[in-house]
Amino acid sequence: MGAIKISGTPIRSLPPEMRDVDGNLEARGCPLRKLPRGMHVRGNADLAGCPIKYLPDDLEVDGDLDISGCPIREIPFGLKVGGKIIRNQAGPTDEGP
Repeated sequence: MGAIKISGTPIRSLPPEMRDVDGNLEARGCPLRKLPRGMHVRGNADLAGCPIKYLPDDLEVDGDLDISGCPIREIPFGLKVGGKIIRNQAGPTDEGP
């Protein structure tokens, strides 16, 4: 599947068949709460401002992962990010290894 652009939409979750993204995932500010297991984004993943609390342990992002403003308290151990993790959040967090 090509790039996914859902910023500003009412979408709360992505179906399993959308787990392979050939490009960027743009979900900034939408009410996204869940990503499918085994998701691979071959670009950047912008989840800034989404109310998503957990990332799948097997999430793979080839570029940058922006989780600014998301209530994610823990980075999963199996997360793979080829670029940088952008994380600007108030409050305590627990970092995985």
